[in-house]
Amino acid sequence: MWKVTASTLFLWHSMHKTSLSVGCEDFEGSYEGKDCAWVAQNPNSRCDLCSENGNLCVADYCKQTCNSCDAVKVTASDGADGDLFGRSVAVSDEIIVVGAPGDDDNQKNSGSVYVFELNEERNWYQRQKLTASDGTYFDEFGNSVAVHDKIIVVGAYAEDRLCEEDYYYNYYDDYDCEQYIMGSVHVFTRNEEGNWYEQQKLTAFDGASNSYFGISVAVSDETIVVGAKDDDDGGTNSGSAYVFSLNEEGNWYERKKLTAFDKVEGDKFGCSVAVSDETIVVGAHGDDDGGTNSGSAYVFSLNEEGQQKLTASDRESYDHFGYSVAVSDETIVVGTQNGGSAYVFSLNEEGNWYEQQKLTAFDGPTDSFFGISVAISDETIVVGANTGNIFSSVPGSAYVFSLNEEGNWYSQEKLTPSDAIWAFGRSVAVSDDTIVVGAENGGPTFSGSAYIY
Repeated sequence: MWKVTASTLFLWHSMHKTSLSVGCEDFEGSYEGKDCAWVAQNPNSRCDLCSENGNLCVADYCKQTCNSCDAVKVTASDGADGDLFGRSVAVSDEIIVVGAPGDDDNQKNSGSVYVFELNEERNWYQRQKLTASDGTYFDEFGNSVAVHDKIIVVGAYAEDRLCEEDYYYNYYDDYDCEQYIMGSVHVFTRNEEGNWYEQQKLTAFDGASNSYFGISVAVSDETIVVGAKDDDDGGTNSGSAYVFSLNEEGNWYERKKLTAFDKVEGDKFGCSVAVSDETIVVGAHGDDDGGTNSGSAYVFSLNEEGQQKLTASDRESYDHFGYSVAVSDETIVVGTQNGGSAYVFSLNEEGNWYEQQKLTAFDGPTDSFFGISVAISDETIVVGANTGNIFSSVPGSAYVFSLNEEGNWYSQEKLTPSDAIWAFGRSVAVSDDTIVVGAENGGPTFSGSAYIY
């Protein structure tokens, strides 16, 4: 085992802004005379040993989780029971967006979004709270979010539920309410004072009830992609995605509608979407090519026709490959809901995408949904793994992978919250050196929280 000193730790931390798992016998001080079993049983002690310069957190070499000393926990300034703050997260440079679809500002579960920014002291603060100008009952505005530069995109997949407040009290008796969900997406931009305002509301030109338009959103430069996983173009719940572009007047217009070339009933195409420059990725976790709900993903070019279908080399039934997708330049990441893995695809010289590597948790199979969320920025991949069990005493987690000199991805770190929260990892985002992890059940009654690393 290699030896680590405080100076080398600080240098590593300065480059990566994360914590590191090393051998507890390498250090003196609070861990003197303590073995790794003791460290594992005393999670609150894992941050006792921090360097004076980098405030580094140290975990034992058995790879027990390290609760990063530099993690910043954020919550809504007006958080309330059931807000689900952290259901969705997004980050771009020095802007973080957190969705709270259960917020009740515009009636029950109308939803909201919170914007956090860095101040001059380099501390994160809540800059603004966003709501839909026409928000009402059960819109779930904020269930999906995306941000790029001066553009924030917010999905409200349940907007236009016709029965309004009666839905809450008569859910089981008034099933028809579900059939009138239209969905929408709201675009926000900044004014000269730096405040965010709603610029435009987007809907599908051929919008059909219960299509879940807005269940997923993505933005890059002048392109917005919106998923509608329950659209029926190719059969019930086959799914679709819509591409919007910015015209010369600064308005968004629907440019094209995407569907799978082999679309069939139940594919859920559009459950997840991602975009980077001219590359668009759409997940279809209900695809059955490799068995029932094995899943797939499709790659499109903004300015070219055609598409390529991606599947896992070891696909199995009920993996739900495509439940989450992310893309950065020439790298695509596809997560599974139940497969316990995520897959990295790269672009070859012929312009075709191929499976480069399969990612799994370094600590083996766990009681979690590894791959339920994925994010990528340059040479960093983050994979969420919430436990998905409200009664679980095991906290969710997020795994950070980095690219080595040989072009392979290796497991760099496992993140968990200092407070055991099972939903931690339900959503993840990364931009440069900033990682954000959402935990919609943070707080005693699902008010929610998010963690910034």
